[in-house]
Amino acid sequence: MEKIVMLNQKMYLNYDEVLSYIKALENIKKDVIIFPSSLYLLEFINKGFTVGVQNICQNDNGAYTGEVSASQARSIGAKYVLINHSELKENWDDVLLKIKQARKYQLEVVLCLDETKVDNLPNDIIIAYEPVCSIGTGQLKPIEEIETKINELKNKYHVKVLYGGSVNSENIEKLMQIKNLDGFLIGKSSIDPKEVVRLLEVVC
Repeated sequence: MEKIVMLNQKMYLNYDEVLSYIKALENIKKDVIIFPSSLYLLEFINKGFTVGVQNICQNDNGAYTGEVSASQARSIGAKYVLINHSELKENWDDVLLKIKQARKYQLEVVLCLDETKVDNLPNDIIIAYEPVCSIGTGQLKPIEEIETKINELKNKYHVKVLYGGSVNSENIEKLMQIKNLDGFLIGKSSIDPKEVVRLLEVVC
């Protein structure tokens, strides 16, 4: 099964670093989906990368300083959106509104979930399972526990499920042992193009 590889660059990389990054990954751009800082979306889009935005506003448009709407993201060519990343500490009612906005403008939703139980999710999303204890810590939960949660989410929602949380080239082979895993949402490791290449050598 072909794995989905999503790279969440968070608030890393300045402009010169982005240009170097794009050049370094030019030959493997078809293998990844990039979530850059909104400042650099067009740099990636214009070079033929598939991109998503790291968040959207729950409102259609208006006086929301600092926000990005689903309509704006779609209008420049973004295809995906991350919603409910644990670093943002989202209100669940806002999360549902953001999902509605994304679907309205044909953005594919990548919904980040931890251990919290949720219900009534649409079946046209991708779930990224991200245990809070693993985000930015370099520590994985036992593979058996991750696999159990992946299977639980797939059986309940019948959608693609990715894993995110301290994914790197040292643990990617362990994570690849999870049979039903559809891919990865990679955070800090994604900002080093050499590390991305190492990860893809295992995944692809």
